[in-house]
Amino acid sequence: MRNLYQGSQWELLLETMNKNISQRLIDTGKKTVLFITGGGTGAFNELLKHGGGSSFLMEGLINYCPESTHRLLGMKPDNYVSAETARTLAVIAYKRCVQLGVDPKKAHGVAATAKLGLNAGQAEREERLHTIFVGYHCCDISGFFSLQLNTVRDRCEEEEWCSKFILDCMNHWYYGVDKEIVTRMQKPDIIEGRRSVQGVAWDQLLRGEISEARIGVDGPVASVGDEPIIFPGSFNPIHDGHLDMIRIAHEKYEKEVWLELSIINTDKPQIDYLTLEQRISYMMQDTDGCPIAGVVVTSAPLFQHKSEKFPDGTKFMVGTDTYNRIASCKYGHTDTLIENMRSRNQEFLIFERKGITTPTKYITTHPGKGSHGVPTTIIEDYKDTGISSTEVRKQCEILAST
Repeated sequence: MRNLYQGSQWELLLETMNKNISQRLIDTGKKTVLFITGGGTGAFNELLKHGGGSSFLMEGLINYCPESTHRLLGMKPDNYVSAETARTLAVIAYKRCVQLGVDPKKAHGVAATAKLGLNAGQAEREERLHTIFVGYHCCDISGFFSLQLNTVRDRCEEEEWCSKFILDCMNHWYYGVDKEIVTRMQKPDIIEGRRSVQGVAWDQLLRGEISEARIGVDGPVASVGDEPIIFPGSFNPIHDGHLDMIRIAHEKYEKEVWLELSIINTDKPQIDYLTLEQRISYMMQDTDGCPIAGVVVTSAPLFQHKSEKFPDGTKFMVGTDTYNRIASCKYGHTDTLIENMRSRNQEFLIFERKGITTPTKYITTHPGKGSHGVPTTIIEDYKDTGISSTEVRKQCEILAST
């Protein structure tokens, strides 16, 4: 990360490099949607000021206020400025590019989220980090880079550096540059990055060409078997409460449990490939010998989709919070779900969550008119401690900041 140039010579090099990079990006002809929040919006100007930018930039958005980011994500993120948020926004940008008519194999999504210095005269916490995360997503790659600005600069200078960093990241991804993108960063600035190159399965799931991908303990498997036990969830992350539920189900039915992770979710953002890779790794490895058969990755966000996807006799493990949402019709048409599950002899295994009212014995669209719903079994052996994935993530953030 050495700076080989000084003074006006350095500024002239930056200007030349910046022009070359923005023009090079335009010359790729790659169709891109770009979201930027928090800093680095000068990247838009650099991409458009030389002409021909419309052949590259399909759409640009500055989602600067929190409400704009909430609308894009469909939820409030745990952390606005993070690698996960940048990658998730990049997935949304990619999907938007496809919506604009671009071939999914040629569409690209890029998103940057930053936290920079305050304006002169404004008080700032001593521990506040000045950071930008840039996420990228296309049909077969997810990735990100982050830049922590430790060199003393004013707000305008940080904005300029972030704009350049966004272009550097795009140049790296679009041209397959193997060397670190440190050509214009100075110590003690810190750059980190990762990317995940996936096989065709995940993209085929997103396009609906295949319905699921099954990963067993020893690799891909052909089937989940007859009358499986399926535990759907986001598992972000998997925790002791999940593992206790799995052990109890295994003891009761003498079957290993399949975890089901939908790459598309009804009320959470779509999962990028790097997040998917991490989740599967945690689900398969950090389980302390738990009787898990494997992970089924699907594109089935609703339980009526899951019912259609899995075999007759499937038992679906759910907590009372999830069950109550299903019964309230929040996630699809309950009539269709009831018909599907009853005709296929499927049932719910309900695990009571602390502080959540136990549901009735059956899901029914006409409460009080008889048991016209789906058979359920309430697992009374399970004692919930109140642990949740959200709380685990918060604890991890606290530990990381200390």
